[in-house]
Amino acid sequence: MNGSQQQDEASTPHTRRFDTDVVLQAAGLGLWQIDPLTNLVYWDDYCGQLLGLGQANQLSYPAFLRHIHPQDVDRVDQALRGAMTLPPGGACEVSYRTRGADEGRGQWVRLIGRSALNLAGLVDGLAGVAQAVTPPKETAPEPVRQFGPLQTMLAHLQEHVYVLDREGRFRYVNQPLLALWELPYEQAIGKNFEELGYPSHLVSLHGAQIQQVIQTAQPVDGESDYVSPQGVAGFYEYTFVPLLAPDGSVEAIGGHTRVVTQRRQLEKILNESETKFRTIIEQAPVAFNLLVGRDLVVEVANEVVLGYWGKDRSVLGQPVRQAVPELAGQGFFELLDEVFTSGQAYEAKAAPATVAVNGVYGAYYFDFSLKPLRNAAGQVYAIMSMAVDVTQQVLARREAEAGNRQFRTLLEAIPHMTWTNTPTGGVGFFNERWYAYTGLSFEQTRDWGWQAVVHPDDLARTLSAYQRTLTTGEEFMLENRYRRADGVYRWHLNRALPLYGDDGQIVQWVGTATDIDEQKQLEAQLDQQVQTRTSQLQTSVADLRRSNDNLQQFAYIASHDLQEPLRKIQSFGDILRNQYASQLGEGMGYLERMQSAASRMSTLIKDLLTFSRISTQQEATLPVSLTDVVHLTLSDLELTVQETGAHIRVDPLPTVHGDASQLGQLFQNLLSNALKFQRPDASPVLDVRARLVRAAELPAGVEPTRPAMVYHLIEVADNGIGFDDKYVDRIFQVFQRLHGKSGSHYNGTGIGLAICQKVVANHGGAITATSQPGQGATFSVYLPV
Repeated sequence: MNGSQQQDEASTPHTRRFDTDVVLQAAGLGLWQIDPLTNLVYWDDYCGQLLGLGQANQLSYPAFLRHIHPQDVDRVDQALRGAMTLPPGGACEVSYRTRGADEGRGQWVRLIGRSALNLAGLVDGLAGVAQAVTPPKETAPEPVRQFGPLQTMLAHLQEHVYVLDREGRFRYVNQPLLALWELPYEQAIGKNFEELGYPSHLVSLHGAQIQQVIQTAQPVDGESDYVSPQGVAGFYEYTFVPLLAPDGSVEAIGGHTRVVTQRRQLEKILNESETKFRTIIEQAPVAFNLLVGRDLVVEVANEVVLGYWGKDRSVLGQPVRQAVPELAGQGFFELLDEVFTSGQAYEAKAAPATVAVNGVYGAYYFDFSLKPLRNAAGQVYAIMSMAVDVTQQVLARREAEAGNRQFRTLLEAIPHMTWTNTPTGGVGFFNERWYAYTGLSFEQTRDWGWQAVVHPDDLARTLSAYQRTLTTGEEFMLENRYRRADGVYRWHLNRALPLYGDDGQIVQWVGTATDIDEQKQLEAQLDQQVQTRTSQLQTSVADLRRSNDNLQQFAYIASHDLQEPLRKIQSFGDILRNQYASQLGEGMGYLERMQSAASRMSTLIKDLLTFSRISTQQEATLPVSLTDVVHLTLSDLELTVQETGAHIRVDPLPTVHGDASQLGQLFQNLLSNALKFQRPDASPVLDVRARLVRAAELPAGVEPTRPAMVYHLIEVADNGIGFDDKYVDRIFQVFQRLHGKSGSHYNGTGIGLAICQKVVANHGGAITATSQPGQGATFSVYLPV
């Protein structure tokens, strides 16, 4: 491509873009674009002014969202992301306030956009226009007429009071009705019964009744069952009354609703009480019977008590002594006589009794009560007996007591201090090792008395951790110091775990205290050693930094000192060649070989200095356009390109963060090598291309110096002489050349590719190559996104 072609192709799009910008700005439109791959937003200058985005023409997507009013961010983000989601061709249109709209610094704008696809069928971006729009008008319901003190009273009535307009929309609602709806006042006002979630039959009924009030100017009463939108069921009586304007017309409807749920339920309960009472007695899991008269006749006995007696319903109507003679001798009949005579109730816990279960009598335990019933004259006429079988609880308690004794024995056997405490923190048990260590008694350390042996410096954090554990139920773990009986404090590791009951609640905590004093002393010694080693390492790092500085200074000075005699050799050689060539004769060949060797030595010194600087230079993090870097490099190689007749194709390359100078040296070496190592029978053909690859797609052996999810892959491919793949690791080492200097027209120092490897490593990437002799070579550079 010649210079004039580049100028024409560059100027024509610029002219078209200028005309388009003028037209768009005249229409009040700005251009914007979102790249989902880079997560960047781009815009033209006019769009930046509309959206309040500043002078730059790109931002990250999260930074772009921060220029949107906080109340509109979620809505705009949802609209834009929805347009970039498959299926393709998504569009969006959304209006919002720019940041600072409340303070008068922003404005309302509208974004209109559509997504586009790439060749792979994936969403490649979202682009569109932006324009300023008029703020939407907010509508508010007409205010309800102010009632003054009367309105305050209505707001706090327990009954529901409200006002409807002629269309059935709520204009006033008191607090009890808002509490039923579970809505704030602002969300209820202006809505009708249907919008508030009332069932359809009530919506129709109330609509007809409201029209009736409007037409007749007379109140309407009604009653209905109702389930609120929040699931609250009940019965209501209501009244709609007309509210008249000065001219006598109905301007609004007042509403008054009374909750009659409790009355309805009470009526139902009273109607069903007898049946329920009988059903409860029969289905109750406790033994129940009613004994009437001085003979204690069995009038009521449920299935549970009949089962314990081993009888059926034939015992009803018989005196209890006659009906259940098996109870004689257990003291039950004597207790009945005493309660009937004294009129005093009797209760017993875990009382033993011999009763029948499945027809077989055996020993059981009951919690039972005998309550005398009195008539209107105050005389005892019956005894109500209830009994609950607690046999399993009694046996379980006895088993638990036995287990607790075993548990205490185990805690005594543990070679550490142990304790148990209640869910509220009071300690109720210490093993003997605690008392032997502290020299205190149980009374001195019970509950919270143990604080006396904690080191004063550790007490505050010990209590804080202990209280936090009691609150959260998490494991208690803490290191602190306990005072021994001789006054010496020793470090202990405390641990406590909760024990849960059948109901899932903590019933107690079990803790241990392990002596770790020797371990703490060893840790202190290790910390001192670490500090010493760290100090030594810092000294070594400082020495290394000074060494690197000295090396860099040496490299700079050495390069200048070495170049100076070489320049004199070359200068004197030029004088000999220009002024004494005829006199040198055959010596002229030696002179030219000397000049060639001096030139190679000069190039070698420059390459070594470049490699040294790249090895010690700090990585820069400025945005660098690789497209600009490659075009600038090709401009430097323009003479070589023309001499070799090379054909070069450069695809659009990404922008990366790095050092432009180092990246220029990278492509200078790659492109110059591609032009140098060409077959004599073919003109050079070079391709520079780029694409994205995921970390999982990296070839084996390629290990970038900075990990990333995605990498830029930049490939420089040629049709040159190539090389054997087995030398791929060797070519990136200093002074390694696959083509020797002797008898070869491929000149070089063997440092260029080592410089490439160092530049790529400085930028967090990796470089490799693939080739075969006579088939060209492809150098692959991976840079993190």
